Amino acid sequence: MSSINKVLLVGRVTKDVQLRTTTGGTSVTDFNIAVDGQNATSNDAQDKSKQSTYFFKVTAWNKNAEFCAKYLKMGDLVGVDGSLIQRTFENKAGFKQTVTDINATRVTLLAHKTEKNAIDVADGFIPDAEPVISNPTDQMVDESKKDDEDDLDSLEDLTFGV
Repeated sequence: MSSINKVLLVGRVTKDVQLRTTTGGTSVTDFNIAVDGQNATSNDAQDKSKQSTYFFKVTAWNKNAEFCAKYLKMGDLVGVDGSLIQRTFENKAGFKQTVTDINATRVTLLAHKTEKNAIDVADGFIPDAEPVISNPTDQMVDESKKDDEDDLDSLEDLTFGV
């Protein structure tokens, strides 16, 4: 039987994202997102007192990392599509530890923290919005308007997938 390793999370960025480069020249960034969830002991999804917040470390590579570092700020609502990765290391006390992180294959900026119409996923409210541009090269360009559209004013809604 084959297995599936797929993660889809929506949460808020916990601090501004910083870009690093590996010795081989690959762009990489790590950031955490806070995701609200139902307490495992509760069956009442509407009772906010029984909800918990979970924190996940997300790693993005290449164009995803560059997008994240350029556009994501603390408090922004993001969608993360990726897979789980586990790594084991020895801590300062000499004990072996295993952590599970998210390896992002797609990161989508859903709303800035300061936007008045920010999406409130916990309440199930999603305002009418333009579709997210998943790949700018897929968009049709009207050649008669090309000069006016050469620079994109709002790159916040771009999504880059590896």
